[in-house]
Amino acid sequence: IDNDDDGNDQTDSPKNDFWNLSNDEYYNPRLVDSVGKNLGSLNLQHATPAVELCTQLFPTHLNATKLRHFHRPTIKKVAHGKIKPGEYHPVQSIQKIAETRAAEREKERQAYGGGEMFYMRRLQDLSGLDSDLVLAEYCEQYPSLLNQIGMATRVKNYYKKKPGKQDNPPMLEYGEISYAHTSPFQADMLPGEILQAFENHMFRAPIFHHQLLPTDFLILRTKSNYHIRNIRNIFTVGQECPLQEVPGPNSKRANIFARDFLQAYIFRLFWKSRDKPPRIKMEDVRKAFPQNAENSIRKRLKMSSDFKRTGGVHCNWWVLRSDFRLPSQEEIRQLVTPEQCCAYYSMQAAEQRLKDAGYGEKVLFAGVDDEAADENDTSKIEDEIKCAPWHTTKAYLDSLKGKCWLQLRGFSDPTGCGEGFSYVRVSNKPNAREAEPETIQTKKMVTGTDAD
Repeated sequence: IDNDDDGNDQTDSPKNDFWNLSNDEYYNPRLVDSVGKNLGSLNLQHATPAVELCTQLFPTHLNATKLRHFHRPTIKKVAHGKIKPGEYHPVQSIQKIAETRAAEREKERQAYGGGEMFYMRRLQDLSGLDSDLVLAEYCEQYPSLLNQIGMATRVKNYYKKKPGKQDNPPMLEYGEISYAHTSPFQADMLPGEILQAFENHMFRAPIFHHQLLPTDFLILRTKSNYHIRNIRNIFTVGQECPLQEVPGPNSKRANIFARDFLQAYIFRLFWKSRDKPPRIKMEDVRKAFPQNAENSIRKRLKMSSDFKRTGGVHCNWWVLRSDFRLPSQEEIRQLVTPEQCCAYYSMQAAEQRLKDAGYGEKVLFAGVDDEAADENDTSKIEDEIKCAPWHTTKAYLDSLKGKCWLQLRGFSDPTGCGEGFSYVRVSNKPNAREAEPETIQTKKMVTGTDAD
């Protein structure tokens, strides 16, 4: 019986595949990569304010200062009262706050009959004063894609089984076990090895746990008090493998998103209006979107409402037409997703960094238009432009589809010491790839015009 069981266990091995003459596991059709290149089956539930694109979490306009400090906000000065020399501000513990919120959530859960509940429904719920707190430090200086506050990310533990029947994977504090025959990243996994990763609809990245000293703690500052809490877990996030393309500046995808973002904001203003019929002021829209021209805003408003110039209580208001069906909240959520906002913000931040470096629009927009630009001709694009997220994400996704080659080793390595990969497109022509290292570097144009 033992021999029969052993034979049955080897039915999935490459040796028993009639067509696998090379005995190579990568040619075995049964050992399909269970990880998959896309995450269509990954169900993530963002916080309700994030799904509704709350303006405090997803701003409608980012000026140059905010783009320069993107995901690195400066500490604002908050006055906690004057103190005398030799005195200090009191620091409070979060234990009482955490216990109170846990009791409220348990009471709410029991009121609905028990079971699992989703508590991230308000802005107040997105706080570090309760629950577990996990710190994650990215190894890349400027990651191509980053989550906004309130967006969910799942921790997955990829495990490769050892040869044999009984194999218990190690239990980790965070994440769910996912059995994989091959590594989801550009590396091999040994039998019995487990690899943790962050996964969402935008990127996949490996994470590595670090030991914290028992003396480490975190100070949280609110508008009224200082709070202290302990930190148990911290992870280092490796290089991202993008799963979503970042749109280029002034590209078709970027313009479509800007249009839909404005339209969704107008629809939500109509939903918030308490008047019958719903009405809004154009000044409210212009204040939220100062970068948009008045004609473009008026064009979006004309699709669903009419402007009342004179007469009655609706004077100088945009009133929703009676024959127009206002989209539901679910339809508005599908119009613009949080992932699209993150990609658009990443494009704006990278564009601002390149402008600060002295690049003009002529050089900045080189190769952005997919239809007009030749994918194999990238010799005229500067190295800094090639490192932009709209180039690296597209090159990486195209390489997964077999449409192009990647440089892997080069100037786009985010680590700077050869421990990462350079997501730069390389020409598909063999002669061009061989001659590329020998080409003489042309003189760089900073301002981006031939006259300059």
